[in-house]
Amino acid sequence: GNSERALKIFNEIIQSKLQNHRIFLNLITCNKLIKEMGNHGHLSTCEAIIDRMNTISTSFPYLTPNLITYSTFISRAGNWKKVSLAQQYFDLLIEKGHIPDDYTFNALINAYVKVNDMKSALHTLTKMIEEYNILPTITTMNTLLDGFGRIGQIDSGVKLLQKFLPDGAGSMDQHTYSALIHGYCIVNQLDKAEEYLTAMIDRGFKNCIEGYSLLINAYGQAGQIHHAYRVYELMKQQGQRPNRIIITS
Repeated sequence: GNSERALKIFNEIIQSKLQNHRIFLNLITCNKLIKEMGNHGHLSTCEAIIDRMNTISTSFPYLTPNLITYSTFISRAGNWKKVSLAQQYFDLLIEKGHIPDDYTFNALINAYVKVNDMKSALHTLTKMIEEYNILPTITTMNTLLDGFGRIGQIDSGVKLLQKFLPDGAGSMDQHTYSALIHGYCIVNQLDKAEEYLTAMIDRGFKNCIEGYSLLINAYGQAGQIHHAYRVYELMKQQGQRPNRIIITS
């Protein structure tokens, strides 16, 4: 497949460099290759590339995997729900002497959230704060909100949001509102979900189609067709175009 061919070409380039051929290859290129292979789920290829980079680092120090290399792979492993692999490479980057940053921690937290392991996600959050003195960003909070929302514990996510975002609504972005709407729809607290939809609109966010879709669908599933239609009419008044999900609902 394409991953095998990419790895073969990569190894041929490395071999050529070892033979002192003038072939250009830098760390940015290697990291981009890991990113693209990871995006398509070719994680074993990514591992082979990182392993090869470590092997040749004595001859080519500038190709030594850096924090971006490991963080990129952790992120891709997490997206494909390979949590143990993400944790393995998180531990490896620390072993190699790298200091994880907020992107690295967010990637690992996201990996645990993907498999609904909120206990490990919170453990990682605590490690980030207490051991590395890194405060959670809005990206961190959105990831945790998504996770708690999906398992029907959106109130736990809201408590975290209130604890770590002292600016409150001022720190919330469109993803935050969508996560809150989704979470409250899952537990059938549709009045609360609509409050956050209204707040999102009042904040001036232009493309609120996801929020409308979630709420209209939830009202429809609850048999509250008149409320679903009311939100649909509000959406049209705001100049939002319905998507296929809304029309089906």
